[in-house]
Formats: sequence, structure tokens, C-alpha cells
Amino acid sequence: MKSISPKLLLLGAVIGTISLPSLAVEWHSLSKKQQKALAQYEYTWPDIAEPEQLKLIRKADRWAEMSPEQRKRAKQRMEKIAAMSPEERAEFKARAERFNALPPEQKRRMHERRKRFANLPPEEKAKMKAEMEAFRALPEAEKKAKKEDMKARRDFFRNLSQSEKEALKAQMQGLSREERKAIREKYYQTYSGQ
Repeated sequence: MKSISPKLLLLGAVIGTISLPSLAVEWHSLSKKQQKALAQYEYTWPDIAEPEQLKLIRKADRWAEMSPEQRKRAKQRMEKIAAMSPEERAEFKARAERFNALPPEQKRRMHERRKRFANLPPEEKAKMKAEMEAFRALPEAEKKAKKEDMKARRDFFRNLSQSEKEALKAQMQGLSREERKAIREKYYQTYSGQ
């Protein structure tokens, strides 16, 4: 029978007496505000993996910094997400991931569009939502063709001279969405060579 070397025995004894630090965050180490925000997790906190604990702590800290109005809107969004079907939640998550991957300038433009949409009259919002649902129902090939057409139109209008943009904007001042859409269409058909 082989004997164990004294060095190996000593190493084993030392390792056995060293307690490795726990990576998990202890509940009692959280601030009172964090504990209040995370109260629903108090009894299950030790069972939550450390990365998830850190994510929850960051969310609790953001919650504490929100105004009452921001909290109200956030709560409404959370309730809306909770009411979604698993498929809707998966689609929502995928859209959020795509948005988060966008460059900052594109995110800013999307926020501006969302604000403009929020300020539209209910009838126009309903019409735009119906158009979007109709688009989503199209076969993939038609969606792709429409997207390419929309991109060509965006590029056309982006490449107008500043004076052309200002003239077009002045012409559309005070008009409804449908009237502005008709003018843009006519302008595009007339000057794009399409």
C-alpha cells in the first residue's frame, strides 16, 4: 500500500480549513430600500443564483430612483407583459433584444417616433395599428418587397436637398396623416423615376 506524502497531507488539511467565499449576496447585506423593493424574494433569496440576484438588485436600485409617475408607467408595462401569452412574451423579448442591439442614433429616432405616435389622435393610432397588423399578416416575400420599397422611399426623401425638404414640409403643414401620405406618394412618383 502506498503512503501519502506529508506535503499532500498538509495541503489537504489547509484546503479543508479554508472556507471559500460565497458568491451569493446575503439578504441582510441589502439596503432597506433594496429589501423593500425585493420583499417578494426574501424567503427564496438564498436559492437565487448570484447573477440573477445582482440583476434584481440593479432593478431595485433603478426602481428607487424613479419618480411616482415613472413607477406607475413601469408597473403598467409589467402588468401588460404579465398578461401576455408565452408566444407574445417571446416576441416581445425578441423585439427588445433587437432594439437594444441598435446603435444609439437609431434608438433615439425610434424613441422620437414612439413619442409622435403617442401624441396622435386615437383614430390615427387605430388606423396605424390596423396597417401594421395587415403588414404582419403578409407572406414573408411580400413583407420583404414592401420593406425594400419603404427603404427606397426613405432613402429618396433623405437624399433630397435641404430646400426641397423645406418646400415639401411647408406643403404638408397642417395636413392630416393621410393627406401628407398622398403628397409624399405623388412627390415620390413624380421625381424618383419609379
